[in-house]
Amino acid sequence: MKNKLYLLLISVLFFASCSQEYTISGNSEESMYDGKMLYLRGASSLNNFAAIDSCQIQHGAFHFYGDTDSVMLVGLYMGGDRLMPVVLEQGNLSIEVSHLKTKLSGSVLNDKLNKLLVKRSKILA
Repeated sequence: MKNKLYLLLISVLFFASCSQEYTISGNSEESMYDGKMLYLRGASSLNNFAAIDSCQIQHGAFHFYGDTDSVMLVGLYMGGDRLMPVVLEQGNLSIEVSHLKTKLSGSVLNDKLNKLLVKRSKILA
């Protein structure tokens, strides 16, 4: 009986250690965004995007948090409008959303993605 208890305890610790948590903190200086819902959506099948997480902008701030078992590219949406891509991975990410630009930081992959998006916007301007 004692061995079974130890085995159960070790199993719980093992599976808990496999979990990777993400936290995305963001803000928006646009007062028109207060009360709007934001969604993190990832591809579930070809041309079909499923909601992974959601939150509401309150007083210019929003917060996503949860568990992920792998790194994946998701989209940040406001309603049906895609605002920007985000690399969803373990760690603390930061997003700034405004009418003119968005900024993403907090991890190596997201910093590189943000640099790419800035270069793209300069080319398209």
